[in-house]
Amino acid sequence: MDGNPRTLEPKPIPKKNLGKMKLYLQSKFMQASEGEWEQYQLINHYPGLNLSSSSYMGHGQAKRIKAEDLYPEDFVIAVMGPSGSGKTTFINFATGLQSGFRYSQQYTNEVDIIRLPVPGSSNIVFVDIPGFDDGDKSDADTLKMIGDWLAKTYRRKIMLGGILYFHRISDNRVGGGSLKNLSMFEALCGKTMLQNVILTTTMWDGIDEQIAMMREGQLKEMYWARILEQGSTTKRFLGTKQSAFQVLETLFNTPSDLQPLLIQKEIVDEHMELNETTAGRKLRSDLKEITKKHRGLLRRMRTQLKPTKDGDSGNFMVLKEEYEDLKELTNLVAYNVQQLELPVGQRIARMAATAFGLKFH
Repeated sequence: MDGNPRTLEPKPIPKKNLGKMKLYLQSKFMQASEGEWEQYQLINHYPGLNLSSSSYMGHGQAKRIKAEDLYPEDFVIAVMGPSGSGKTTFINFATGLQSGFRYSQQYTNEVDIIRLPVPGSSNIVFVDIPGFDDGDKSDADTLKMIGDWLAKTYRRKIMLGGILYFHRISDNRVGGGSLKNLSMFEALCGKTMLQNVILTTTMWDGIDEQIAMMREGQLKEMYWARILEQGSTTKRFLGTKQSAFQVLETLFNTPSDLQPLLIQKEIVDEHMELNETTAGRKLRSDLKEITKKHRGLLRRMRTQLKPTKDGDSGNFMVLKEEYEDLKELTNLVAYNVQQLELPVGQRIARMAATAFGLKFH
């Protein structure tokens, strides 16, 4: 135990390094011929093709690394958003990794780290953060993975240089999964880092431009307003090397000192458990509400689970199958809630510590 929490001193990236990074990326993006770029796109979308290209986009330089290999002087860019929103595709474009399709299938359940060396400057590091709508991992497990990674790097004084948050403009509406990812994103970040956030829309080629622009306006006015008020900006990633560079260029032009995310301050500086953090409490509250709604629906479905006299067993079996599926999902959500609950003894101890102005390590 100790007294007031101590915040780690953020270390800003020198502006001259940001300029070098921008120039280096620009040269890499522009030096690839159209033929080489077409070759890259073929490899990215059809990994079975055995094409050889080593000069485009710095191919052969970018490589996957572990968290232990990060340096405080690295310019770290977190890439966040729902699954399938174009995060991995963007990283492939920005780094020149040619195994894009295989990588996106194999590694999106992990915090994946890609370093792009920049001669004479800080390295650029992309961190692919998993979304909260992954079918293979519970939301509680996803939050733990993200929280552990962010806390571990912050303890080593490795700060995020910027965050790219991705959203599909092709979505007809902002559904539950998108809203959940956005609310968790805000809970993870807090307000101090939002000026280094770029809200990036993707999938522009799959929709009429006028409709896309209308949806973009709705996002800014209805869903992103709070974030934009704190200094965030918006960009479009059009699936081209030029637009990838323009998104990154905006980050490098942002004159701001690096600040920790809210969850980093809560876990490291204030010694909170993950389930005590703003993000932990938010997720637990959301999951409890979902569990409550599901159980109410299950009760209503149970009253209908009776075979009819006219022998219509088909509808009965369909309803029974839907009931069992929802029951399984409800149990899974309830398990998520249980993972995020603080043990009673620990809650009492922390309440006592708070009353005396103390903090647990």
